Amino acid sequence: MGDAKVGDSVRSFVGTFRYSIRDASDPQIPDPHGNIRKSRDEAVPIYAGDGGLITAASLAAIQAVIRSAQASASAAHEKSEAAPTQAGDFAADQKP
Repeated sequence: MGDAKVGDSVRSFVGTFRYSIRDASDPQIPDPHGNIRKSRDEAVPIYAGDGGLITAASLAAIQAVIRSAQASASAAHEKSEAAPTQAGDFAADQKP
């Protein structure tokens, strides 16, 4: 999977999160009899008939993951902003 290299290439960036969502439209047809052509012939009509719809579902899953990650990051930021200061720490507008 060449696209896996994209996620691997950003591994060294601190604070970068990686998610993986497989495009569900690629049909997975078993090949129990060793006849890959027959398996391909079974997969083609599935992909042709439902591929676009299933790809749209994969895109919806991607959007859900992104929105969830954004909401989590926003909530964590709000929580850190609301955290009380430790004893001995003073806000910029306070005098010791």
